[in-house]
Amino acid sequence: MSKKNKKVVENQMSKESTPWSETHADMCNDLPNTILGDDLALVTENMEAILRSPSHSLAQDDRALLERTEMRGVRMLLELGKPELAFQEDNIESTVIVFGGTQIIERNAAERHLSEALR
Repeated sequence: MSKKNKKVVENQMSKESTPWSETHADMCNDLPNTILGDDLALVTENMEAILRSPSHSLAQDDRALLERTEMRGVRMLLELGKPELAFQEDNIESTVIVFGGTQIIERNAAERHLSEALR
């Protein structure tokens, strides 16, 4: 993970662990004048409950969602995209994929097999 991406993740994690009422203190002061209601404690409690709810999490952070059968195509795209990005970062333009096994045999045995095949 690049330093830039790591910093973004750290910032997101620190924001997520901070209660809503602390990160939105200014907004809380304005809430009584809005349609949300005039009970600041209740509004704050409800907002924090909403933000803690699994349905409020980002799809990328919802493991249960990603593991559903319906998300198999998305997982496949990620499996293909991950190495592709690594290749691009390392300036790899092409690769060779070898399917199956390989056996390296002793030189004398290989020459014997070749001579038998040529007969």
